[in-house]
Amino acid sequence: MESSHLSCFPSRRGTDFLRTSASRQRHGAKFWKRPHHAAKQELLDECHLQYAHNAIKLYKIDEFEQNYASDEAVYWYTRDMCLYRMMNKALRTQDLRILYKMKFFIKDLHQNLQKLYDESNFKSIVTVYRGQNMPSDEFNKPL
Repeated sequence: MESSHLSCFPSRRGTDFLRTSASRQRHGAKFWKRPHHAAKQELLDECHLQYAHNAIKLYKIDEFEQNYASDEAVYWYTRDMCLYRMMNKALRTQDLRILYKMKFFIKDLHQNLQKLYDESNFKSIVTVYRGQNMPSDEFNKPL
């Protein structure tokens, strides 16, 4: 993994963390060997625990449980549900417990992104951003 691909992480610690994780994946560590359905259930249990009092999120988690397919990881990551928030928080805080529970999803997401990259005509690094809506009054509020 080249360092240019890790430039989105401002700290050396974050970069080292991802390199170590990527190295484990490349070498087939037991971390990745758990059966897909068992790993998925572990993530679902964590999602249910974290969002036990949010009926809307629980509905989306149940929808994920029923409809998830490995080749749709990017779609599920970009949906308004717990996966995006959970993964980004775990990466920011380096919460290995949550990252471990998300391992099957991280692996699927990596494979989806790699496939999309391989199929694309872009052979250089492309910067993309994730946006969200913000009310005008909040945007215009002084810092």
